[in-house]
Amino acid sequence: GIGRQVREGVGAMHVLGVVAALAVVVADGGASTLLDWNYVHHGQDWDMGQCMETRQSPIDFNNADPWNNVPTSKFFLDMESLGADDATELSNNGHALVLNLAGRGLGGVTYEGQWYNLLDLNFHAASEHTMYGEHFPMEIHVVFKHSSTPKVLVFAFWVLAEDSASEDHPLKAVTQAFLPEVGKVTPIRGAVDLSGLFTNPTGTFFTYEGSLTVPPCSQMALWFVRREPLKFPSAEVTGIKAALMKSTGDFGNYRSVMPRNGRKAWVTEAAVGKPIYKPSPLPPGVAPLFDPSVVRAADFKAYTDARMAARSVQEAEKVSQRAYYRAFRATQASRDTMPDDMKLRAIEPHHEEPEAIPTLAPGSPGAGKSHEEVLETITDKIADQARAAAKIAYQAMVPDLR
Repeated sequence: GIGRQVREGVGAMHVLGVVAALAVVVADGGASTLLDWNYVHHGQDWDMGQCMETRQSPIDFNNADPWNNVPTSKFFLDMESLGADDATELSNNGHALVLNLAGRGLGGVTYEGQWYNLLDLNFHAASEHTMYGEHFPMEIHVVFKHSSTPKVLVFAFWVLAEDSASEDHPLKAVTQAFLPEVGKVTPIRGAVDLSGLFTNPTGTFFTYEGSLTVPPCSQMALWFVRREPLKFPSAEVTGIKAALMKSTGDFGNYRSVMPRNGRKAWVTEAAVGKPIYKPSPLPPGVAPLFDPSVVRAADFKAYTDARMAARSVQEAEKVSQRAYYRAFRATQASRDTMPDDMKLRAIEPHHEEPEAIPTLAPGSPGAGKSHEEVLETITDKIADQARAAAKIAYQAMVPDLR
């Protein structure tokens, strides 16, 4: 049962002897600043930031919590999966294994009319939140940040290790990958279906107000802890747990549970898609300013990929221009150091407007042609322009001998 897995999973954290805390201190005008922290005492010795405040995470869930209550609210998932061809990396920062997903246009979550962008996914062993005082072997956090404030939503998933659990789960590309050592990264090859964590099968979540579980323990987090544990193959859980133990001196990367201080949890559930917009009553003839279910702070993946491709082309053009003029200046410098009778004539840089790339638009070189003919013409024109650019660059580097 859970108790057996907990005893086996957490037992390795207790090591013989005294392990020194890892800290990096720098001098700054005679003052010292703590830059690092550790899990030797599982956060009970953290006194930085808000770590000593009264609304801290994680917490224990027990008889005082609404285990049998039906959900009273929903959050709305509007996310795309990470495709098998989408490059991403699993990193080990010494405190956790982290899959960075920020800025990829994968979407996010709407909760109480507010939009939160997807940031990352990270692993903890043993679990940070507990059930009736017992840890689970592993806990997964998926983090989302508000579009315009520091507030974050953190979704926590308890994980059980079972030999019979299916290997075909939403995170298999991550949990079955080679796990990196501290300061290293591992490329992830394969699809990652984050929505599946929430909906396959559909779960319900304890929700409560808390904090980040790492320094500075900022009290800006709303937690959603899934009531129904996930089940992963024992070998995968053991591998992740071993990597995290090795990274943390066999202490594991979990913070001890914090006092409730009167905080209550309520129950929410996941829904896929955008919320139904229900406008508040307005005076006759006055329209709402915007639809909160449509307005988004981040583009989705297709738009992000297109924007990144356009930026890459622009950067390549800038690099090409810099290389061109650098070669020309080098030619001139070399020429200036030679005797007059040996001087070479440097080719002055010049700019030629490339021919217009044909399209099907009226007046374009491709007007009246079939799609296949236009594509063939475009390919030829791009090749011609590439050859012309190469010739100009060569002339700048190798001056005319006449």
